[in-house]
Amino acid sequence: MRSTIERLSLEYTRVYNAGQLDKILDFFAEDAMTLSPDQEPVRGREALRRYYEAAFKREPHPDLVVTSIRSEQSGDLLYESGRWTQSLPMPDGKSQQFTGYYLSIYKKIGGGWKTVTSTFNLLQALPARPPAQKTIK
Repeated sequence: MRSTIERLSLEYTRVYNAGQLDKILDFFAEDAMTLSPDQEPVRGREALRRYYEAAFKREPHPDLVVTSIRSEQSGDLLYESGRWTQSLPMPDGKSQQFTGYYLSIYKKIGGGWKTVTSTFNLLQALPARPPAQKTIK
């Protein structure tokens, strides 16, 4: 099970850092949900497409690093929690490194593991952003 989590985390990070939108969506179930700080839940693959398009537009060369802390499997469900770091562009054009923790829940679907719910937090505040969007469906 540990090797499954390590493979999923490494592959997700590689694809995310390469900005490969279609491949990143392959990690998610059709009805997946992402819970991010300061915005409503993002539900479904089309909403996730818009979410990641916006992320890659803000940061075209991501440098996400994840470190798994704990993971367990029960039947067709698997969860992983860990720490992440990433540099993000600031309004002044400079980058600042952010750190937080994440939790991902996977379900075995069609012979592979798909993310059904993911969430993360930040250990420091982001600069002011536009008001939170309503739930993206």
